[in-house]
Parts: sequence; structure tokens; C-alpha cells
Amino acid sequence: MEESLDRFSVFIMENANKQDAFEFCKQLGVNEKDIEVYEELSIDATRKIKEKSFIASNTKRGFVLGKMGNPAQNSLLKLLEEPPNNVCFVLYRSEELLDTIKSRAQIIKKNTERKVDEDFLDAINNNDMQKAIVCALKLHRLQKDNLIELLEGVARELSLNGGYSKSEIIEQELIKFREFRLNQRLFMFALVSKIFGGF
Repeated sequence: MEESLDRFSVFIMENANKQDAFEFCKQLGVNEKDIEVYEELSIDATRKIKEKSFIASNTKRGFVLGKMGNPAQNSLLKLLEEPPNNVCFVLYRSEELLDTIKSRAQIIKKNTERKVDEDFLDAINNNDMQKAIVCALKLHRLQKDNLIELLEGVARELSLNGGYSKSEIIEQELIKFREFRLNQRLFMFALVSKIFGGF
């Protein structure tokens, strides 16, 4: 981790998705079990975050925060201005944040040169299930790491362009795919089915 990051407790990741933010939080020295992810932040969730933030602990705690409306952001503003020791926040939906929050955070620009399968992305954007199936037939033959990288790129591009629900489907399925030894062909067909709401 860069030395300059030690001076900050609040980070805004640009061009990033939930998984990117989670991995970055681990790079900040937070154990996986001490990271809480909130994809969409309600007022109730902000109360819980405030309570947990002020529990004395020698262990570093991290909060990964996604979509936040203005009420949730205003509710967290004071906490983000003066975060307690051993607590860090990683925000990954930078386009929706208030300027007052942006001015108090370290901006992390995610490398946008990650690979993406343009054909598969195009098929999803155009609701072309037949093209998506053809792409699935091609992609399932890739090495697992390469397939993950391409699908992460597709999820990121969808998220950046407003396709949050489809991006979320891909991210959720990738969690299972990373963890278990799944048949790649079946995984890709199941993924396409979920993205398009079933065949």
C-alpha cells in the first residue's frame, strides 16, 4: 500500500465496482471478516454503521459503500469528516456523491485498461440473448482467470453505464465461480439465463 494512503480513512474509487472496492479495502489492511458491504445504503444502515464505527477495537474495520441517496450521505457526513481510528470507508459509486464528501476523501482512480469482452457486453446492452449465447460458447473455453477478468470488465462497464442490476447479477455469480469448481460451460449458460431473466 502506498504510504500516502495511510493519511486517509475515506476513499472514493472511480471506475470501480463492488469487488474492486472490497479488494482495495483488504489492501488497506482490513481482514476480510471485518469488511461490511452495503450495496445500497438506507438511513437505517447508516445508523448501524455509526454504531459499529465507534465500538472500541484494536482491529481495523472497513465499510464498502455503494449506492447512497442524499439523505444517507448527509446522515454519514459527520462520520466521514471525522472517522474514528481503525475505521476506513471505501465508496465505489463516485458519480452519485455530494461534493462535500468528495472533498474529504482520497480519490483512487481504478485502472480502466482491464479487459472486457465487447461482443458479450454489446449483446447484454442490446438485449440480444442469441448473441449472448454465442459469446458464452466462445468464452467458456478460456482459462478461468481470463474468463473472470473479462466478466469483471463487462460488469464494470455495465455499472458505469447504468446497467446496475445486470452488473450485480454478474458480480454475484462471479463470487460463486471464484469459490467453487464449476463447469465453465454450464456457468456461462446459467449466467446468460440469469442476465436475461431465464430462457
